[in-house]
Amino acid sequence: SATTARLEVTNGGNFPTPPQYVISGPIDDPAVINETTGLSIITTGVSLLEGETLFLQVRDRAARLGAADGALRADLIDAAATDWGDLTPGVNVLRLAGDGISPGTTTLSASWRHAWI
Repeated sequence: SATTARLEVTNGGNFPTPPQYVISGPIDDPAVINETTGLSIITTGVSLLEGETLFLQVRDRAARLGAADGALRADLIDAAATDWGDLTPGVNVLRLAGDGISPGTTTLSASWRHAWI
């Protein structure tokens, strides 16, 4: 697990693995960009205030506000622009983009399990 608005994460296995991302506001229309793979999760109509969170679960292709087990919100994902991508083996560089980012307050967290085959 790692937390920042830009981070490097390492899948220590030899097989792609689906992460969970947690975005904490303030931020409007956040996007998680995996600069290693070129894949992005793009949201639409999302406006998080300070302390509010958005959970993006790649395995389930799910967006949830407020809690990892909250109600599914498919309407928050720009399906045409989103490529739900796993973390590749090795280092992945992730970046959080959006409007209204507050340095030191707005964060992107990632959690995952190393995967082997």
